[in-house]
Amino acid sequence: MKKAILILAVTLLASVSLGLAVARAEGETPTSTPLPLPTATPTPAPNDLEWTPDQIQAAGGPRVAIDQQIESLLPVLIEKQNAYKQGGNGRYFQGKSTHSFAPKNANTYPDRWFDHPTDQASSWKHFGAFGYQAQLFAIRIDTVDGPNGQGWVACFRAEIDGIEQERCDGYGEGAALEHGWQITAGVEVQP
Repeated sequence: MKKAILILAVTLLASVSLGLAVARAEGETPTSTPLPLPTATPTPAPNDLEWTPDQIQAAGGPRVAIDQQIESLLPVLIEKQNAYKQGGNGRYFQGKSTHSFAPKNANTYPDRWFDHPTDQASSWKHFGAFGYQAQLFAIRIDTVDGPNGQGWVACFRAEIDGIEQERCDGYGEGAALEHGWQITAGVEVQP
């Protein structure tokens, strides 16, 4: 019985493959799209944070490139945060710093990609705002509970032209913690 099922499966697979090959040879477009093969590494999100040195220079330098990346990432973070809270978590995602150090004018892979707070099972990998890729900055998300409800603040940290700096963008109750680029040299990166 098992042998007959295996032969039937192989025959069916071969006939589908042959049909697709014939359709392609005759210039037709197959009606079904093959499923992508699973990969061992996380698939990058639509916003690509890994830039080449030429892209950084074309943007106007590291600070401008980082700001452009942050501006493209913020709408994704807002969408993911809202989905996370409404998805049964009852609160916003809290992300520990993706890096244990501030990246220095270069793409650097996060060394804390799988870290998560003790009271939350989700890490950056599970949150899914962007794929595992080299970044020009470290990012962390702090959550806020205040008298008017909940909020969060995303803080971006990088060493730009030899000076360690941080920028924070806040939402909801976290808006009060928002600030532009500030020098943070000597201040320990929060784990």
